[in-house]
Amino acid sequence: MVMRQTALPLFDDLPDPRSGLEKASIPPFIPKHKAKPQALWLCLRFPQIALSAVGCLLDQHSAVVEEFAGRCVIYRASDAALAAGVMEGMGMNAAYALCPDLNVVPRDSLQERLLLAEIAVWAEQFSPILSLADEAILLEVQGSLGLFGGVQALWQQIEQGLAQWPYRVSHSFSTTPKSAQLLAQFYPGIRLENKQALRACLAELPVTCLSLSKKQKKRLDSIGVELIGDILRLPRDGVARRFGKEVLHYCDQLLGEQADPQVLVSPPLRFESSIELYMESDNAAFISQAGEELFARLHSFLHEQDAGVNRLLLRLFHGQTRVTELVIGLRELSRDPKRFLSLLDERLNHCPLTAPVSSVGLVVEDIQPFVLREDGLFDDGQSDDADWQRVLEQLQGRLGLGVVQSLRYVEDHRPEKASALAGRGGLLASIPNERPTYLLPEPEILNRARVELIRGPERIEAGWWDGEAVRRDYFKARAGDGSRLWVYRDLSTGQWYVHGLFA
Repeated sequence: MVMRQTALPLFDDLPDPRSGLEKASIPPFIPKHKAKPQALWLCLRFPQIALSAVGCLLDQHSAVVEEFAGRCVIYRASDAALAAGVMEGMGMNAAYALCPDLNVVPRDSLQERLLLAEIAVWAEQFSPILSLADEAILLEVQGSLGLFGGVQALWQQIEQGLAQWPYRVSHSFSTTPKSAQLLAQFYPGIRLENKQALRACLAELPVTCLSLSKKQKKRLDSIGVELIGDILRLPRDGVARRFGKEVLHYCDQLLGEQADPQVLVSPPLRFESSIELYMESDNAAFISQAGEELFARLHSFLHEQDAGVNRLLLRLFHGQTRVTELVIGLRELSRDPKRFLSLLDERLNHCPLTAPVSSVGLVVEDIQPFVLREDGLFDDGQSDDADWQRVLEQLQGRLGLGVVQSLRYVEDHRPEKASALAGRGGLLASIPNERPTYLLPEPEILNRARVELIRGPERIEAGWWDGEAVRRDYFKARAGDGSRLWVYRDLSTGQWYVHGLFA
């Protein structure tokens, strides 16, 4: 009996390959990529920030002015001035004619920027993509909508937070940053989430609201172009020839046809953390354990940021009564938690607590880039300097920051004015021009015959700018007892003086 083996198909719906039938062609698998969500920009516009920056009150006749085209014009006016007929862009003569008691203050753009930056630090909690514009803050919030529960919920939280700032604000949502700025000014509160709606809305705005040059606006007006929609209907090549490619580029960025990269705001680094103690205590060792944990957190943060600190602020909370602040100062940048802990222990051992502590907080604001010191193959004295700096840190921790001070250089040739006390920083490592380490409080008259001049002169002529001019020739000299002196001859009077002593 002959057994015949028959191959069975792997799948029921596919024919046997040996059946003479051709396989059905299977299309290749093409993965489907989700379309990238369109950007959504929120513009927070503060139209009165220029007045707030210079301290003008809205209920008084006041205005901020700036120079434009060689003349002084009104930039922003208060509510009272606007009610009196003063308008933005108006010349000074016309403004004073309408409002004789108008208080005029020059614009302070830097202070405006600082006020906006302060608000931007707060607004970063809603989006990490944040930039500053003229009188406005721009946030790209598309990636934050899922976290906050949609546009409406996000805006409600932002609106509640804005109540803490004493500034008037208008807002808009749009798909491009430039259009969000325009809409916040002319259509406050509007929300446009697609290009079609944005194009239709912008088409109704006047050309004068665009950030174009005065010459370009005049040319557009000469051919009857009054609205943005009129520009969009013109042939692109004709617009480029007559008004320049800048106009097309600007309109494309306005509509999202070209990228419009923004300069993102980078708020200053700041570290803050706290530990709640499981029981109140005034024991230094118990507080030190909490500080050790806080310093470990700080070390991880500084390591990630590649940064260091030279000033720490520890806050010891005593229930509901008060807060004790301990400032720990370092002579140089560091991120060593053991070093921080030793300085804290020094403070706690010599500054007993007056009340039990319920929680410990650590705040660090002055965070700077850290440069790691590497030990060389040969001793160059850096290790001795580092040890000396740590001794000074321990003295500061025991006695206080204001007690232990050091000297710093001052750019002045006059010896008595070439150094000053500094609360922090390194000591003077060397004395320039072989000068003595010790100067007399006041120069003393010297009998020239009793000293022998060894080296010199070093001529110093300085101080004419502040009324304390000096003209001196300095010498190194040896006294009869062998001591070495730093002496000088006053070139104006010819008198000799001793000014310093060498070790």
